[in-house]
Amino acid sequence: MEGYIDSNKVRISVTNIEQFRGLLDRVDSEMKQLEETIRQLKRFNLDIEFNFGSIPVE
Repeated sequence: MEGYIDSNKVRISVTNIEQFRGLLDRVDSEMKQLEETIRQLKRFNLDIEFNFGSIPVE
């Protein structure tokens, strides 16, 4: 993969375009999964305390 800047655009040359597209699709899918997980986590009001041995952590 090679790249260069042309005026205000970044130009990228990819020789194995099918693999690159596959990675873009994977990123898109994983991003959607992460957004859904974050959305679900926002439903919870969590108050978490940890205690490691005799040293309380707040």
